[in-house]
Amino acid sequence: MKLFAITIGTGCGVGLVLAAATLAILRLIGVGDAIAVPAAMALAGTPIAASKEIAELIERREGKRALAAGKRIPIYDFRGFQIAWPLMVVFGPPLIWGPLSAVVGLTVILVSAILEDAKFEDIFQVLFVPIIFMQVLAAYFVGRWIGTRCSRNGVMTMFLVALLSAAGLLALDVAVLPHDVYVKVFHVEPQVLLTLLERLAAITLSFLVGGLLGYWRGRKYRLPAYLHYLLGILPEEDADAVVELAFDAAQKVASTAGRR
Repeated sequence: MKLFAITIGTGCGVGLVLAAATLAILRLIGVGDAIAVPAAMALAGTPIAASKEIAELIERREGKRALAAGKRIPIYDFRGFQIAWPLMVVFGPPLIWGPLSAVVGLTVILVSAILEDAKFEDIFQVLFVPIIFMQVLAAYFVGRWIGTRCSRNGVMTMFLVALLSAAGLLALDVAVLPHDVYVKVFHVEPQVLLTLLERLAAITLSFLVGGLLGYWRGRKYRLPAYLHYLLGILPEEDADAVVELAFDAAQKVASTAGRR
């Protein structure tokens, strides 16, 4: 799945450059962290959040071009459509960070505009519960993707993704937030190991709850997801024929069941 590695890696690279540049420029011109940090988060998360959708779009287009040229590759069979679990562990955390950073960043900016002159730590307290909900939701969508495309060991994969995603968020807090802001927000020094471990466990749990719900949902849609991929690369008339075949098969099953 070189395509996903390139696309997600590019999205992460672009996001980091945008975040660093935005944070540096806004702080240079005197914008407070209540706006500078969430603005950097929003800009960083946008290209990362879009990377999976872009990769899947390119995947279907390449398959359509290969089919038009009479080639079988890179058209995947069902086994080839699945992604190896170690790759999912690598892809998963950025796909959680991206949309989470974008949505949280935009929400913080909106709340900052409503609560004029509010400090970053005050805004964080207001958004504490919504941020947890956003964490669960971001993990749900990644878990659903893992459920539809992970080759095996899906539960273990989701646990590792949740753990790595939580560790990344903790590292980002320590690296980006000024020391005094970190202390005011979390009421502890960033060097306290026990508190870091407690936060790591809490964030991991929020990701794991949403991720496992999404994974359970995604496992039910493995075949529909593959069918969606095939219909996306087939010419329109062939796609219609596949739908007709599926409809006829469903009608036969229904009629047989009615006679039992």
